[in-house]
Amino acid sequence: MQHLTIADRLKETSIRGRVAFGITCLEIYFEHLNLQDDTLVKGLLEKMWEFVSSNSLDKWEYEIKGFLPIIVLNSSASEKFENVSFLKHSQSKAYEKMYLSLPETLVTMIDTVADIGFDNLYAGTTGYSKGTFDETMSVIDLMNESQLPLPDLARFERSEFSEFHGWGDAVNKEFFAA
Repeated sequence: MQHLTIADRLKETSIRGRVAFGITCLEIYFEHLNLQDDTLVKGLLEKMWEFVSSNSLDKWEYEIKGFLPIIVLNSSASEKFENVSFLKHSQSKAYEKMYLSLPETLVTMIDTVADIGFDNLYAGTTGYSKGTFDETMSVIDLMNESQLPLPDLARFERSEFSEFHGWGDAVNKEFFAA
């Protein structure tokens, strides 16, 4: 019996499954820091989870950008998005304060998980969607660097790359529950 590597298994996992895997890694990291009950963390994760069930990923993209460290912590980017951000200015400032207090690997991981969702948003998927695959592998590297356990990949493999042109069918967050 041949054992598939994590990389081989991820190639067969849909983009929604890869995003769900990344979000679950974020949950593990936030729990490790004992921040899972923080209101800002809950808001971020809730918005990220909307990806797996959304049929309007362009709307998700618009809304999630206001939460992302790459936007919140970059003054020129935040000024650019100030008039289109889903968040109020005070909320954005609260996220900025939180991101400045988090480990750099976690801040990077937040942006990377969003990038998994962004990568093929306006282009067709080919092969196994190398861009979303590479971003997912980066999340794994960040988890390993932080010496945190990975979630069981079997939970995410149920959303197969063969579904809906690589995206996987829209499902609720509970579909990926342990």
